[in-house]
Amino acid sequence: MKTQIDFINHASVIIKGEHVSILTDPWFNGGAFNNGWKLLSETTDLVTEKILKKISHIWISRENQDHFSSPFFKKFSQCIIKDNIKILFQETEGNRVINFLKVQKL
Repeated sequence: MKTQIDFINHASVIIKGEHVSILTDPWFNGGAFNNGWKLLSETTDLVTEKILKKISHIWISRENQDHFSSPFFKKFSQCIIKDNIKILFQETEGNRVINFLKVQKL
């Protein structure tokens, strides 16, 4: 199988390989940066749930709100846990993202 890339929203794509399917930077609803930014089109919860069924990993490229959406992880934490989706993020000074994900039990 060749690698396939599917655009989802904003900076979010799915990179599909033979054994791994990675969702990047899920920001699908709501505003960012004190509502100074908004999506051109929001992704519905139903579509988001279907996307989560297809992936094995979520990769967060950076801590910015348009790449790391804490509301996404709060809303869909049970789906992520149930489907055993692994979350990938680098260690940073202060580890705010990692600590947030630990509180969500992700």
